[in-house]
Amino acid sequence: MSFIYAEKIEETIAIYCDTKITTSQKGGSLFSQYMQKMIDRYGIAKTTIICPEIAISFAGNISKAARLFRALYEMKSFSTDKIYEIAKDISDSGISCDTDFIIASCEDGQVRLGYVKDGNCIKDCQNVWIGSETAHKEFQQKRLKNNNRNASNRTSAAFLDVVQGCSDKTVGGFPIQVRMIEGKFEYAYSKTLQMEKEQTVKAGEAVVFDMRNSEGGFSFEQLPISEEEFMLRFDQMPQVLLYSRCKRIPEEADNKLLFGLMLPMIFCKDDNGVWRRYK
Repeated sequence: MSFIYAEKIEETIAIYCDTKITTSQKGGSLFSQYMQKMIDRYGIAKTTIICPEIAISFAGNISKAARLFRALYEMKSFSTDKIYEIAKDISDSGISCDTDFIIASCEDGQVRLGYVKDGNCIKDCQNVWIGSETAHKEFQQKRLKNNNRNASNRTSAAFLDVVQGCSDKTVGGFPIQVRMIEGKFEYAYSKTLQMEKEQTVKAGEAVVFDMRNSEGGFSFEQLPISEEEFMLRFDQMPQVLLYSRCKRIPEEADNKLLFGLMLPMIFCKDDNGVWRRYK
């Protein structure tokens, strides 16, 4: 399962997604054995900026999300309405509507937030969520606390709380933010303290990334690079975690089925200050 929330406020859009991937979401033989292990640990960023004016989020089957991105890759040129049409066909395919999409766009100056969900296709709304109903319920409880009308001011904090400690254990990983600023989508800069007590890391030990609040935690920055990728820099380790739709390991360099998926890789600076793939 997943949890993604998006809202449109005046002429801006904010999208929040988790990264955790469960067994039911995996794409079968879609990935190499190495990448399967990486996804098991670090998940996938479930919002892809496919071009500066359009961002697509998904919850559900990775294979169906990959089919949508692949279709757009083969078309080269497409409108937002065409994306809705293809997404609806893919979502409805199979024995159940097990994959939902959020589609955010700024096309010809028109800001739109819509979705394909549970067999429905809505092309303009103020806010939308897909994924875990439990996560959404807990998110709204935190976001609408005290019935304050300024709920949007608490969206980011409420989403972080849900990703850290949702009672639905299929939701988790890292809270990722995407913003639309002046008609262009970008991965936002953010600083996250995902902890209640420090996690002591001895030499040679790995940082544990999936800890709940009560078990310790970690702190990190989300650093935007381009609309194609961003990195998470952790205070507890020299390596950085890169999510990218344009960089691939050699085993998957020619796998066009993975186009558009924001997959994880680990990088570290060498003695000359050059970022290199860590492992």
